Amino acid sequence: MRPIRSWATAVVAGTLFLIVAGTASAATVYNNIPSPLAGNYPSVSFEATSTAEFGGLVQLAAGERTNPVVRVTMSSWGCENGGGTTCATTPGAVFSLPITLNLYAVNSDNSLGELLATDTQTFKIPYRPSADPTNCGVGSSRWFDGTSCYNVRTTSAGTWEVIT
Repeated sequence: MRPIRSWATAVVAGTLFLIVAGTASAATVYNNIPSPLAGNYPSVSFEATSTAEFGGLVQLAAGERTNPVVRVTMSSWGCENGGGTTCATTPGAVFSLPITLNLYAVNSDNSLGELLATDTQTFKIPYRPSADPTNCGVGSSRWFDGTSCYNVRTTSAGTWEVIT
């Protein structure tokens, strides 16, 4: 098994935040997932921008880490039925989506290095809630969380235990 020292993540699904922890001690070595989650965060629309892979450099302190656990948070724009002002979603409804996590080495010039590990899993992603013109304004396509109105929904997409 190859240890991961420094790596970049690329996830085929609009990743916003991630946590990395080694499975042996389960100590978190990097975390930028806010708690509690807000209704939404800036994101990349893979379909609209024809994006195939997205990620960023995560520089960890020295030391070997094998089999990290990675958690991601995403924005869900999908409605169960309709869209925009006609968006209608049954509470708790989800759709299945295969998501690929790639972990890369980083070259000395900070460019993308060799692929260290890859894993594809299918996650159940919640649809965004129904449009709420009562609380968000007539003609609005946004949903209401009890405090604010949002166009999309933030969700914890899933967790990988990556075997490297």
